[in-house]
Amino acid sequence: RFLLKVKVGYPTAEAEVEVYRRFRDGSLPLAGAAPVVAPVIDEAGLALLGPALAAVHVEDGVLIYLQQLIAATRAAQRLTWGASPRAGMALLAVSRAWAAMEGRDFVIPDDLKRMAAPVLVHRLLPTADAELDGWTSERVLNDVLSAVPVPR
Repeated sequence: RFLLKVKVGYPTAEAEVEVYRRFRDGSLPLAGAAPVVAPVIDEAGLALLGPALAAVHVEDGVLIYLQQLIAATRAAQRLTWGASPRAGMALLAVSRAWAAMEGRDFVIPDDLKRMAAPVLVHRLLPTADAELDGWTSERVLNDVLSAVPVPR
């Protein structure tokens, strides 16, 4: 399973021409060739990340909001499949990481909302009728996020 779905999109026209130029000139690695990537963290630093993220506090009110969001996807009429408890755990883990990257040691409801699409969209399945009417997983999720009241 994948934890997140990240949309990369297409490059600008100039960047795309540069890709073709590098490929033509042999300076772009071909499929299967491993590019050289500099590490951004060492093994000791990586070992510290787990406990650091576990220390990011999550109030019970935020957990209840998380459960309500996940349950709302399962109740959504336009979805055949909603999000599972495992999806909820993934959203919680990613929201903790997002909060830490934002410099906080606590999760707020906006963290869940911010990370909901990358974590949940690929786990939701619209009904055939919904798809025929132009509904995507992302659109249904946006409706869910708008409908579930945010705790104060």
